Amino acid sequence: MKTLHREKLKVVAETDASDGRYVLDDQAGFLMRVAMQRHTSIFTSRMIEGLTQTQFAALAKLYEVNDPKDRRRRAVALTERGRTVTESAMAVASDITTATLGPLTADEQRQITKLLRKLG
Repeated sequence: MKTLHREKLKVVAETDASDGRYVLDDQAGFLMRVAMQRHTSIFTSRMIEGLTQTQFAALAKLYEVNDPKDRRRRAVALTERGRTVTESAMAVASDITTATLGPLTADEQRQITKLLRKLG
C-alpha cells in the first residue's frame, strides 16, 4: 500500500501548469488531501486500541488540559485506564508523525508545520 501512495505522489509531482491552465494535481487542496490520505493510512495501520484520528485527538486534548488542581477544567477527565491508553497512543502518534513527514528534510518538516499552522 505504501508503494501505491508513493507512485501517486510521483505522478502529482510531475505535472506542470506553468501555462496557467487548471491542473487538479497542482491544486493546494488536492495536494493536502493526498497528503492527508497518506497520513490516514499510516495512522490507521499503526494506532493502538483501534482509536480513530478523532478519538485520539479528543483523548490527547483531554490529557493536555487535565489539571488536578483546577476543578474548573475537570468537567470531563480521563480515567486511569484512559490516561494509560492515551500515553501509549501518544508515543505511537509521535512515530506516526515521523513516518508521515519522513520524506521531508528536517527543515522542510519545520516549514510545512509552520505553514499548516498558518493555514489553520
